[in-house]
Amino acid sequence: MVDPNSVTLRNVKDVRSCAILGKGKKIYIGNLPRDLHHQELGRLVKQTCETGFGEIDHVRVAHAEDDRRRRHKSRDKTKLNEGFCFVRFKAESSAEKAMKELCASPGGLAFEGLGPLKVEWARDVHKEDVDQTMLQQKEAKRKQRSEHKIRQRKRNKEREVEEIKTILQQVPEPAGQGAMDLFKNLEECDFLAEGVSRSEESLRGIGTHAALDRKTFDIDWSQVPVDCDPGAGEWYGSVHEDHVKRRRERKRDQVRSFALVLAHLVGAMARSKSGAEAPNPQARVVDFGSGSGALALPLAFLFPQLHFHALDMKPRAIKLLLEKAEKGGLKNLTASHGMIEHYEDEFDIGLALHACGNATDYSMIQCVKNRAAFALCPCCVGKLKFSLAGGSSFSAKYKNYRELPDGAGGKESGGLKHPRSDWMRQSISQDQFALIAKAGDISHGCDQDNHGQIHGYDNLARTCKANIEFDRSMYASENQYDTGLFRLINSGTTAKAEIILGVPYASKVEEGA
Repeated sequence: MVDPNSVTLRNVKDVRSCAILGKGKKIYIGNLPRDLHHQELGRLVKQTCETGFGEIDHVRVAHAEDDRRRRHKSRDKTKLNEGFCFVRFKAESSAEKAMKELCASPGGLAFEGLGPLKVEWARDVHKEDVDQTMLQQKEAKRKQRSEHKIRQRKRNKEREVEEIKTILQQVPEPAGQGAMDLFKNLEECDFLAEGVSRSEESLRGIGTHAALDRKTFDIDWSQVPVDCDPGAGEWYGSVHEDHVKRRRERKRDQVRSFALVLAHLVGAMARSKSGAEAPNPQARVVDFGSGSGALALPLAFLFPQLHFHALDMKPRAIKLLLEKAEKGGLKNLTASHGMIEHYEDEFDIGLALHACGNATDYSMIQCVKNRAAFALCPCCVGKLKFSLAGGSSFSAKYKNYRELPDGAGGKESGGLKHPRSDWMRQSISQDQFALIAKAGDISHGCDQDNHGQIHGYDNLARTCKANIEFDRSMYASENQYDTGLFRLINSGTTAKAEIILGVPYASKVEEGA
């Protein structure tokens, strides 16, 4: 309740309530007796105001049964009204006279035993009270301020883009400004199928399910249990049929890609460690950031002789994964919840599909520490802001997921250095790297043309994303890994489909995170 001509109107959000012609016609009267029925009080207020100030349009006394206050519970049933009312005069002069006299003489309504009445201009305004000229002026000013902010953001963005381009010029080849062109020419990982299937010895000792074609690595999903199929489930009865179909195909292509890569890495690890062609059928595979098992479940079904372990920071996701594994009859899959950086068990191969932000980096550190091969498909590089601030993979402050039974307990991580590689660290600073990571966080969807983020710096964003992945690949190379960058099968439907493959050299070296 404020004077319409008061400077405090500048803080009122509703433009219409600020555009009142003159003083208005409606006033608020508070501190009225609550032991009178609202109808009786309304008649008394109307009679008194009409006698003293002028003709009344209407009086509304607030009360518990009023539809406009239905959600409010009556605290005291002996109170027959809410103690205030709104009086609307037919003339503005009458309303102004009432305001002056009631404010000057609080007992003007002659209610015995009451303290001073509270009298203010009513904030809610009727349509006929609105001064359209004033309203148009305020809307024009609001539009002007909005356009100024838009221009200001555009100028800031242009300066940031120029700064990023300058930073990219400092990064040595093969990254820098030409990184996006190299990424466009990356081969999809299905070319590995020819090499794997050419020699049966590549899969000798690894039993695969009949649903997996050992030559093409196509998957017969009709043989895969529903609980192990990321493209099945009740959600896929959605009315958005086209979207659902694209998502189902994308998820299944991801599984096929990792099945092919996994077979390649098992053989490569065997040759790296022993020089023999026969792989280890008891290889231990960890799926970092597994979620509810979209990748771990089908792979465990397709490779029954390999042992899989799923790790995710969310207990609920792990509980759901184990329920699906039991329904699917999987005997070679275990799971636990915890942070990637705290995982301590030994393993041979590490996988990570869209482990957000620095969760991909922590996965790579774990693989380097264990001299394990890896296949990592990163995403959400913008979330590197958490580790740049000294936090974890999901927070700049918390080191452990809040839902863990021990709360915020657990070991503190030592933090990550960015850039990851000495190769890039010699060229740009951590602050410059943070700017690249922010720009490289491009969106993705099941149909990039229709669902992807649309802005004027798409190519620059993809170039920054490519530099982040080259930095990670170079970090592994500096720790004596053979590395390669590839793309998921049918990767044209997503902007985050790069896979970083790594196999350690035969000689073991210490990890230098």
